[in-house]
Amino acid sequence: MKYCTVYLASALGKDISFAETAYDFGKELAEKQIGVVYGGANVGCMGKLADGCLSSKGSVVGVFPDDGILPLEHQHEGLTELVLVNGMQERKRALLDRGDAIVALPGGPGTFEELCEVISWKRLHHHRKPIYLLNTNGYYLPFQAMFEKANENEFMKDPTELFELFDTYQGIVNRLVKDFGIPI
Repeated sequence: MKYCTVYLASALGKDISFAETAYDFGKELAEKQIGVVYGGANVGCMGKLADGCLSSKGSVVGVFPDDGILPLEHQHEGLTELVLVNGMQERKRALLDRGDAIVALPGGPGTFEELCEVISWKRLHHHRKPIYLLNTNGYYLPFQAMFEKANENEFMKDPTELFELFDTYQGIVNRLVKDFGIPI
């Protein structure tokens, strides 16, 4: 089975569409036989993603730090597998290692940090996994603009080689199906 690592918020967000999209994305991945690897929490959009995937009998791997550093996040109890790690650095490494592709849904500083790190690692050729951003309600347009500005000022090469924006989760699922060679 192929797995998609998903970075996303431990909060629900202001607009209900963020949580609904996380749930629907998880459900759609399961229906296409693509597993989910994520941060292992039962709260916010993270919990919705896992619940959506599990609702269609999908495989969900949670990677959760077992050192008490996330007092606002709680482990999801219904996962296919829960991997306990020692701290955030180990969590980020396991999230990257366990997935065959990376997807970022809207989130806050933690999501941004994880996303920037895997983009930097890709740029440095530490991995070759595709990175897709779900641009719900135009959320990642400023992020894309920042990378375009860095390219324009010759701090980096074309960012389209590093990640791709999608306006719908269906677009990402279709790309993953194609990337993974899953029969339709």
